[in-house]
Amino acid sequence: MLVTAAAPARRPGGTAALPLRLVAAYDRGFGPPGADRPGPGAEEYLSDLVASGGGRFRPEILRAGGYTAFTTMARRLVDELGPGWSSVDLVILCHAVPDLDHRRFPGTFLTGALPAAPLGLTLCDQGSVVPFSALRVAGAYAATVPLRHILVLILDQATVPWHVADRTGLPATDRAVALLLEPAPGPGRPGLPLRQFPGVAPDEVGALLKAHLPDLAGEHDRVRVIASPAVPADHLGSVASPVTVARPGQLCTAGWSQLARAGRTRAPGRTVLIGYDARLRHLCLAAVDSDEQP
Repeated sequence: MLVTAAAPARRPGGTAALPLRLVAAYDRGFGPPGADRPGPGAEEYLSDLVASGGGRFRPEILRAGGYTAFTTMARRLVDELGPGWSSVDLVILCHAVPDLDHRRFPGTFLTGALPAAPLGLTLCDQGSVVPFSALRVAGAYAATVPLRHILVLILDQATVPWHVADRTGLPATDRAVALLLEPAPGPGRPGLPLRQFPGVAPDEVGALLKAHLPDLAGEHDRVRVIASPAVPADHLGSVASPVTVARPGQLCTAGWSQLARAGRTRAPGRTVLIGYDARLRHLCLAAVDSDEQP
C-alpha cells in the first residue's frame, strides 16, 4: 500500500458515544472489469503520486484493464437510491487506496448531484480503519451543526498500480458501501458507541477486545460481532458473542458490506464491528443497533 505518513506514536485510545443513528446501509460491487479507463496524463500523475510516498509505479497494472473510479461508484449509488438522498447535508468519503481518476472528484460530484448541495469531506491515510474515523467526524458535526442526514461513503478500488510486497491484503474487487445516518434524537438514546486505539501491536488486540467488548455489547440480548480479516484470529476466541470474520479481498469495506447485507433482514440486535490495521497498528470498534432501522 502507498504510505504517505509514519504511523503515529502510541497514545490513549478515544472513547465516544456518537450522537448518530444508522438509518440504512447499502453495499454494491462493480465489475470486473470496471468501465473506466485511464485518461491523458494518468500515468504521469500516478507516477508522481507514488514517488511522493517513496513507492515504485507499475504502469503495466494500470494498462492491463479497466477499473471503477470513485466518482463512477458514487454516481451509481445515487442513481439507484434516488430520492432517499434528498435530505443529505453532509457527505464524508473515505478510502485507503487513492483514486486512479485524476480528472473527476467524487466529493465535488456528490455536492452537485444531491439536492441539498451538502458539504463534502474526504478522509484517507487512515488505512483500512478509515470508516471508523469517518464516523467520528460525522458525530462531531452532528453534535454541533443542525443536520438532517449524513452520508458516509466507503470506497475500495482493486487496481493498485504500484509495487506492494504482499498484495494479499489489497481489494479483490471494486466496491462501495453507503451508510446513511441521522443525528440521534435525544438524550434518552445512546447513540453510536465508538472506540479507537492507536499504537496497538497484534499481540495486544485480544486484551483490548476482552476489556471493551462487554461494554459495547451492553444489555442487548442479541449481539453479533463482525471482525475484519486483519484482526488476529487467535484473539477472537475469547469473544462471547457469535463472530463473523469478513471475507478477504476487501479493505475499507470489510465488515461494513456484511453489515449492509445483514441489515436487509432487519433482525433486531446489536452488531459490533472490529477493524484492525496491522501496518498502522490501529484498532477500532463501533456498535450499531439494527433494531433502530426502519
